[in-house]
Amino acid sequence: MRFQLSATFYFHFDWMQVFQCNITSAFWIAFQQWWCERTRRAFELDERNVIFGWYSDTQFKDILNYVAIVAKYLIFCCFQHNSAVTFDSL
Repeated sequence: MRFQLSATFYFHFDWMQVFQCNITSAFWIAFQQWWCERTRRAFELDERNVIFGWYSDTQFKDILNYVAIVAKYLIFCCFQHNSAVTFDSL
């Protein structure tokens, strides 16, 4: 059986906005503070790590990368819906 996509999906998303703009910078700082409070572990917060993930051999690398992917998806959804990007920690 052969399947074909019936529509072409296209979207443009500037990945630099994920880290560099004032709104998302504040989000990532709040994220970093939340993470450090919860785990008592610090991590390097820079553009490369936010976009590509953390590769250093740390105990929480996998869960940190997973949570960062969820955070990036939240930022993407907020941009798509013209919503405020906020970090409300629980």
